[in-house]
Amino acid sequence: RSSSGFFACINYRSKYICTLYVKFLSMIEKEINISGTNINYFEGGNGKIIIFLHGWGQSSVCFLEVAEKIKKGYKVFLLDLPGFGKSGTPDFIFGRGYTNMIMDQFGI
Repeated sequence: RSSSGFFACINYRSKYICTLYVKFLSMIEKEINISGTNINYFEGGNGKIIIFLHGWGQSSVCFLEVAEKIKKGYKVFLLDLPGFGKSGTPDFIFGRGYTNMIMDQFGI
């Protein structure tokens, strides 16, 4: 349980709760299209870049609280990997090359 009284890792399908929490944290939610699949992510801060990649069965929501704290010194990206969170499910198996395509979209 986080200090704000919010369970950081929740089922992202609870869109109402997540939307309220994101507005509170001042992160910007965006979406990009990679090879026909929409990828949802959050962005915030300025400086050197940190990309947060969640584990199996999770989403970017797991990192919202910590990202809010460190975005004062860094530019942070919190990705919903394909098939998780609010990202679409690709018609192919994604791997390291797919993550590289996402980073290319961010200009990294």
